[in-house]
Amino acid sequence: MQLVEKLKSDKTIRVAIVDPTHNALICYKDGRVSIKINTENRERKIGVIHDEMLFVDRSIEKHLLRKTNSYGFNYNLLKKAKSFKWVCINEDDCETYIVPVKTILDMGKVMFFKNSEDGNSFEVQIFLNRDIIKTFKK
Repeated sequence: MQLVEKLKSDKTIRVAIVDPTHNALICYKDGRVSIKINTENRERKIGVIHDEMLFVDRSIEKHLLRKTNSYGFNYNLLKKAKSFKWVCINEDDCETYIVPVKTILDMGKVMFFKNSEDGNSFEVQIFLNRDIIKTFKK
């Protein structure tokens, strides 16, 4: 079961940051983190922050960038992170990896999508190769 489903939903916003293209990074009081893309009519779930850790679910089928064998993470969230130092990756509900944020920032490759060329958008992603991630198996 995903961690997000385990938590009691609290729609109270703790902090929201809006970028120059009107996308929003939203952190809720219950720890959930999402982004709202200006051109879309929905919120994208990023994960849950709890005890200095960002918990994310990744699926090889849905999330793996096959060309680089890597998973993407929201670059601005990791870069501005003050409430967590680790990313706990739950892969296909069977493997768990705990990767330092610093490792993702130092060893990952930044990619820009849609209107994120200026680097300020919340759509900027940093990708970390699975071979590196696997070295942090829990």
